[in-house]
Amino acid sequence: MGRYTRLRVRVRVLVIFGLWAALSPAGVARGDEGVLFENPDWSGHPGAVRFARDFRPPPDSDWGYPIGGFGGERRGKPLARTPVILVHGNGEDATFWEAEENPPTVVNVRERLRRAGYSDQEVWALSYNGERCGTNACQTSAGANTLDLFNFVQAVREYTGAYHVDIVAHSLGVVVVRRAMYEHPEMYSWVEEFVAAAGPNHGTTVCRGAENVSRACYEIAPGTAWLEELNGPGGSRETPGPTRYMTIYEGTGTVDTYYAGPDAQSPALKGAENRILPLTPHYTLARGEEAFRTYLPFLLSRNDPYGRFLPVATESPGVRAPASQLGAASPSRQAPGVGTLPRTGGLFPPLFPALFLLILLGVLLRC
Repeated sequence: MGRYTRLRVRVRVLVIFGLWAALSPAGVARGDEGVLFENPDWSGHPGAVRFARDFRPPPDSDWGYPIGGFGGERRGKPLARTPVILVHGNGEDATFWEAEENPPTVVNVRERLRRAGYSDQEVWALSYNGERCGTNACQTSAGANTLDLFNFVQAVREYTGAYHVDIVAHSLGVVVVRRAMYEHPEMYSWVEEFVAAAGPNHGTTVCRGAENVSRACYEIAPGTAWLEELNGPGGSRETPGPTRYMTIYEGTGTVDTYYAGPDAQSPALKGAENRILPLTPHYTLARGEEAFRTYLPFLLSRNDPYGRFLPVATESPGVRAPASQLGAASPSRQAPGVGTLPRTGGLFPPLFPALFLLILLGVLLRC
């Protein structure tokens, strides 16, 4: 092979890899200010799908695989309790709520809910970022997962026949839920009780000065425009009704390193029942013995799964009206129906660009 021929091959290979970067659904994400971020939004493996056999989980809106998690027994089985949806934090998955018991630091939240009288039809969890990896390699952002959370809540309500659900969320999962509710205001009527454990509602210490390092920090560093929009002027959008809110956090700024020093009160929400558990580690604030004893009575305080007394949601100052009142939603806000093709997958799942480019590489190298 001559020098010119080798050069041609190298140019073609570079062109192919450039096409791959353009076609890949991962690639990079661009912030509102034009900042480029890596956008993993996936741990590398789909989360295990452990739902009831007749429950069809919605597809991940970026990757197309069925969202993993657990919950359900039989479509339409009568409910005695309002279904609870458990939402994990960054780098975790649904198994976060099934950890091996080691009281008082760790309890198996799923099993504790069963002991409290909940059936499997009434306890649900999703893995919004694939399988747990527990490292920074699979970190995601809130904005990348709000549509998946919304679709999952819709799917659970449709499967169970419930009008209302309760939500328990931890860490990043708190703002995933809050952003989903903000972008889809009908959720304020659906969600009866919302437990927000150790959430970065006003920013997290680990993102201070790192706003341009990752998509997550671009959203949840203290003082970002993303959080200001979510919280509203003077906190006017922090707890829109009729949802009731409870926050659980460490509060001293000394043990939960995600909210150290001046960020100690970040998880608190104006208008919520804010509960401080001093000297409690970050993960224990969601699945520790004291935390569970704190939020279980709150979940049980209103038990109205079918919405016998449907609340009328009034728009809080600055809360967006439903899309039906605003006209057509923007493409990025339109939620595909459960079971429809994902918005970025189109007709081709992520594997197809790879196969296409491999075939193209073979053809070009033969030229």
